[in-house]
Amino acid sequence: NGDVACKLAGDDGGICDRVQRVTPPIDLQRNLFAKAHAVGARVHLNAWGCKVPSGETGDYCNDYTSDAADMDTFMYLNPESLVVTAVGDAGEQASASTVASPATNKNG
Repeated sequence: NGDVACKLAGDDGGICDRVQRVTPPIDLQRNLFAKAHAVGARVHLNAWGCKVPSGETGDYCNDYTSDAADMDTFMYLNPESLVVTAVGDAGEQASASTVASPATNKNG
């Protein structure tokens, strides 16, 4: 959990709230993955992505976006690296097209 005020369960019985808003940088390939790669990171775990708005179906996020393309570009240019991405949270809202960007990348 990215919340600095988060307390672990057991410390005082508190439970961390889920982070609701993550704003990744524009151009993930250069502004996120390449910087981490430069300091030795070779595996990247991304548990964030498009969120289906209320009233929409899973298709809303089932696109190949610039974020997905940035991940593909980075992995193509850095074959020793792996970017792993959560597929999405829309499984209960729709039975098809529930893989959410950026998990729609081709190389992850």
